[in-house]
Amino acid sequence: MAHLCLVADCGGTNSRLQLYLVREEEARKPSPGHRAPGKLIHEANFANEEYAKQGKTFVDIYRDFLGQAGKGNESVSVASIAVAGPVENNRVVFTNNNWSIDGFALESALAIGRVVLMNDFVANGYGVLTLDLGAGHGDRQGEAKDVAVIQAGEQRTQGAPMACVGAGTGLGEVYLT
Repeated sequence: MAHLCLVADCGGTNSRLQLYLVREEEARKPSPGHRAPGKLIHEANFANEEYAKQGKTFVDIYRDFLGQAGKGNESVSVASIAVAGPVENNRVVFTNNNWSIDGFALESALAIGRVVLMNDFVANGYGVLTLDLGAGHGDRQGEAKDVAVIQAGEQRTQGAPMACVGAGTGLGEVYLT
């Protein structure tokens, strides 16, 4: 059996969505230095402002995305949505438009098995943990490596603290221990 899994980054300007097909036997909790399982089957970017001007929301983006992927009548098993803003009780209210996303409401309205909302930099932190460190762990044919060494340093100690900082609509940061 295979599952459709959606990952999305709904930021201040754009929403970027990817749909993966994950076979039951490869579904596992990602481990550090190994990519998450699954085969990318569709990805697309959407301009949030264009949707907001028409009175549309993230729900419309989601439906348009699944339609583009040819999966409009299929159910997504799990959706992990990174959002630009604070998440409380699986819900976010955006600061730069009039949108809000409620993960539990999305589950019901769109027949998604489980929806998890998280702050975009919390998501970046989890993503850092699954970067392919170049040792051949889970390279996907035809895809570039996730990490390029610019200047070699000391060997990183497994489990040591890490930080991730980046500019987007705001300045995001996450500290991993």
